[in-house]
Amino acid sequence: AAQFEMTGLIVDALIGTGLDNLLDEQWADAVRQINDSQAPVISVDIPSGLDANTGSVQGVAVRADDTMTFIAQKQGMYVSDARAYCGEINFASLGVPEELYQQVEHSAFLLEWNKLVIDYPVRNPASSKTEHGHLLIIGGDLGMAGACRIAGEAALRAGVGLVSIATRPENVTAITSSRPELMVHGIETGDDLVPLLKRATTIAIGPGLGTRQWGVELLAKIIAVLENPELFNESNTPYQCVMDADALNIIAKNDWVIENNNVIYTPHFGEATRLLKYPSPRPDSKTDRFSMINALAQHYGGIFILKGAGTMISREHDIAICPYGNEGMSSAGMGDCLTGIIGALLAQNISLAKAADIGVCLHAKAGDLTAKEGKNGMLVSDLFPSIRCLINTAP
Repeated sequence: AAQFEMTGLIVDALIGTGLDNLLDEQWADAVRQINDSQAPVISVDIPSGLDANTGSVQGVAVRADDTMTFIAQKQGMYVSDARAYCGEINFASLGVPEELYQQVEHSAFLLEWNKLVIDYPVRNPASSKTEHGHLLIIGGDLGMAGACRIAGEAALRAGVGLVSIATRPENVTAITSSRPELMVHGIETGDDLVPLLKRATTIAIGPGLGTRQWGVELLAKIIAVLENPELFNESNTPYQCVMDADALNIIAKNDWVIENNNVIYTPHFGEATRLLKYPSPRPDSKTDRFSMINALAQHYGGIFILKGAGTMISREHDIAICPYGNEGMSSAGMGDCLTGIIGALLAQNISLAKAADIGVCLHAKAGDLTAKEGKNGMLVSDLFPSIRCLINTAP
């Protein structure tokens, strides 16, 4: 790095967007020297060493402060490792006519909170709590009461009218004493869910569910309800469901495929690999999250949310990418919070696709707002005031 000691700015234009293998050693050495320097770095089109399609690092990559990308935005720059390498991304079309863009089929698109929040449920001044949906959250095996407690408050903060929690009887006092607005029911068997399901409009299952017999029986009951087209709730509407955490692990272990597309699945990378029977639970330079989410949606149906840096949401013909969120959100309970938010939106009669888009971006934006006070030590409960703030703030 000696040659950069007197350099005020480094412009990285070593490698273009076609890279899909590990860098040769001479190029890798140049990249390491750039990263060892103290000068600010601007990358041209893409930081050298990144795969433009997947966002994976090919051995080593330039850590840019800013990236100026041209002609078209590259999908890989917004997900996976790329989130730590691109810095601030700026786009220049270089005068390409808009008509030309319309002729090219896109593979993914970026979500924008200011456009999504316009569709957030609006309350009628004369409305009652029953008009804002009733979410049933199922989870909280022994020792895991906190997960469904977090999902429950997140749902309330996201505007749902009523939240019931079906959990182990041992958890009831702890949850109601900390958040009395939640209606908590101790249940032992799948049949105990029947009266709760009649009143609920939406189901969320997975937070703290565990993979023991108790959790397996409850999930099997929910799947049976979802697969019975003759079953409706008291509102005479078909059930919609969001599944997370151990609900996904149980599905993967038993090779279950739910014959109902009114389900949103929210795996993180490890859960996704189990659902797909991939051998490695950790990403590497060959990992393609875009292929993963497409494979998940094709095999299981419904809508998939692949959580992580640059959370992705499956679509019929493309993929939505969330550009928000930060590393401070890598802490316990963040996924439970997202499950509660999405469940709340579904209960408020938002479509599955819209609930996924709005829920993911609200969760991530709340994390960014909270991170202004510091990313280290951020707790999921710190997001609750930010969630409430965001849904009450006009774009």
